[in-house]
Order: sequence, then C-alpha cells, then structure tokens
Amino acid sequence: MAMDVWAGISSQGKTELFFYEGSLSAQGYQHILKQALRPMAQVWFENGKNGWELQQDKATAHTAKSTRDFLKLNGIAVVEDWPTKGDDINPMENLWAILDERLEKKRFNTRKSMKKAICEIWVGVDKPLLNNLIASVPDRLRRIVKAKGGSIKSVH
Repeated sequence: MAMDVWAGISSQGKTELFFYEGSLSAQGYQHILKQALRPMAQVWFENGKNGWELQQDKATAHTAKSTRDFLKLNGIAVVEDWPTKGDDINPMENLWAILDERLEKKRFNTRKSMKKAICEIWVGVDKPLLNNLIASVPDRLRRIVKAKGGSIKSVH
C-alpha cells in the first residue's frame, strides 16, 4: 500500500505534509511549493531577509523548465549542482528513512488509516531531530569522501 507524500524541513521547523497520487508533475510540484513551502519559508526566514536555498534532487518535476521558471519568478534560490545520487547527504532522505522505520511499527488496513499513521508520526518529528539531521551533513560528506563516492552505510 504505497502513498506519495511531500514535506520540507529546515533548522527552523517542518512544513505540513502534502499527499498526492501517482508521479509528481512539474505543475503538481509547483503547486506544493506554493501551498506548503513558500508560506513556511516566509515565516522561517522573514520573507527572505535571512536568505535560504531550496535543496532538491534531480527529479523531473524539480528540473523542468516550468519549475525553474517558477522558482526564479518566486525568488526561491536553489542549491546548485546537487549530486544525482545525493541521497546519503540529503537530510530529508534520511528523515524519510527514519519515518519509514517508525511507520513499519504501526498497524493499518486502509489508505485512510495509513495516512493517519503517517500524520501522527510527522507530528512527533521535533526540532532536535531536524537539527541533528542537518548538523550531520558535514560528517556524511566526510564519509562519502572516505567511501570514494560510494555508499556511506558501512563507513564510520
């Protein structure tokens, strides 16, 4: 029973969860950014005065010309040259792994109960966890170098 969900995090907090069905189109992604990310970023970063950059992977919806145009039009800076296989570095991917582990411990029989379980787990994600994930990026980068660009799962 798969469920597609988007969320954003920063050292300042987390966005609301955004559920969607199927593969995410560029227009769908832009809608999520407009509805879920932009309002939170304005609160977190005082309407851009403190400067921030969106880190995203190279998913088609993220790299589409219409998305690049949307980001530029809305003054959303993007971390450039994010590696194609940058999941080991990405704090959000690490958070998804943690949430998957927590979700495996839950019981649900319907999509509705699964969505409820995901939402309950998301509520439990606190700032210390977010800050630990973000603060661990330099260590993960060091481990990637030690692994010569390979997986860091076995490198300490």
